[in-house]
Parts: sequence; structure tokens; C-alpha cells
Amino acid sequence: MKGERGYISIMAIWISTILIVMASGLVLFVQFNQRGIKNYTNRIKAYYIAKAGMNDVTFYVHRNQSNRKQLCTEAGLLEVSTSYQAVQFGGGTYSVVIQDEKSRANLNTASENLLKGIMNLLKIDDSDKKARAIIKWRQENGYFLNIEELGLINDLDVNDCFTLMPYFTIYSTGLPGSCSLNVNTASRIVLQAHFDDFRAPARLTDQVMSRRPFMGEDVWSFIKKRAPSLSDVMVKYFTYSAPLHRIRVTAAAGTSNVVLNSVVEQWAENHEIINVKDWWEE
Repeated sequence: MKGERGYISIMAIWISTILIVMASGLVLFVQFNQRGIKNYTNRIKAYYIAKAGMNDVTFYVHRNQSNRKQLCTEAGLLEVSTSYQAVQFGGGTYSVVIQDEKSRANLNTASENLLKGIMNLLKIDDSDKKARAIIKWRQENGYFLNIEELGLINDLDVNDCFTLMPYFTIYSTGLPGSCSLNVNTASRIVLQAHFDDFRAPARLTDQVMSRRPFMGEDVWSFIKKRAPSLSDVMVKYFTYSAPLHRIRVTAAAGTSNVVLNSVVEQWAENHEIINVKDWWEE
């Protein structure tokens, strides 16, 4: 009898232990699912907050001519981006960064000399070989569809790609004349590489940098006066306006974050907004 009671006691302890483990597992399972549902809900919320932010800033950028003029300069881009930080909306927040795609060299139209010039200014080794590799890749595969495709070129290592990407775009083509460079927002490296490619006087970069921002067509007379050897086509490659903007919206809801991008263009007031590249998520 004592042996049976001992056996029953042991079985009761084992059963109790199993039940406790199962109950604990059930609690953990429920908690895990609740956490997953909450995270999913927050992510959906963050996505729609990001969409709302994208709509808001898109219509701000293109609401009237003065807004677009503001975003044609470095100071204007910074001011607008700063004003859209941690905006409260729908139980979360969104922040915006606006970039001028015409402040960069176009990867799909850049000459070999321009590519090599930018690499030299960035102190990238073997610039001749790497510039030729980009041109060859373009000839064999067609236009780059995104800047990250630089990583597909064998002659470029990872560091080369990350160094080059901030200085190039693929979006400043499309409408006639839209492939141009905004002298008001271009970096010194991009501006100098373009002037060097056009064989402009070496001091022209400093002259333009110290004079900007240009707010009208006087940019062309300014460049032509200081670089009379440049053709009219070369001079008018440089612009003072940039209706082409990349808008990056980061939204947060709870612990979830969503980042949306869009590239928009509008050439004239009251003209429709052209989504050069519609919303995509990082």
C-alpha cells in the first residue's frame, strides 16, 4: 500500500508539473500572439501615417510657385525638412526629408569623363577602369533602374558603391530638358566634375558656389560671361530650379517604423503632379 501511495504521489507530481508547463506554454503563446497582433497593428498604422505624411508634403511642395521656389535652394530644402520632423498624426508621428534629384549627376547619361572626374574628386582608386566598367555595364544592360545596381558591377567594390551613391541619380531624365543640374543645390564635387567635363575654367566652380542661390535665368548669363567657350546647350544644362524632388517619409507607431519614398515632378503651376517613381517602401 505504501508503494502504491508513493507511486500515486509521484504520478500526481508529474501530472501537476506537466499541467504547469502546458499552462505556462499557453500563457506564453497567448502573450506572443498578442504581441504579434499589436506589432502588426502598429505597422499598418505606421504605413498609413507615412502615406498621410507623403500626401501632406507632396501637396505642400507643389501647392504654389513660392513653395517650389523655396525648394530650389539648399536652405529651402533644409527649412522644409526641418519643419516636418516628428509631426503628430493618427496616434503616431512622421518625419520628412526632401532631396533635390537635380543636385546629382545622372548615372544613365553621365559621360565616361564625368564618371571619372567624380571618382577622382572622391579619391576612388582606378577611376579610369571603374568609369569604363560603368559605361560597359550600361551598354550591355541598358539604363540603371536604381542606384543600388552599381553593386552589380564587378569592378566596383562595396566601399566604391557607398561612396558614389550620394552623388548620382537615375531620376533626372524624362521630359525634354529635365536632365539638368541645379547649381543651387549641387555639391561642390558634382558641380566641379560637370564644369571639368565641359572644359570650363577651373575657377568657375568657386564663382558659382559663392554667388548662389540664383533665382532666375541670370544663372546662364553668369556662367556664359565667365566661360564663353561653353555652348548654349552646355550653359543651359545648368538650372536654377528643380521641380524634381525625392520625398522620404519615416513614420512611427508604437515600436513599428515604416519608410516610404516617392519622386515627384511638376513643371508649371496648376500642372498635374507627375510621379516619376511612385511610392515604394524601404
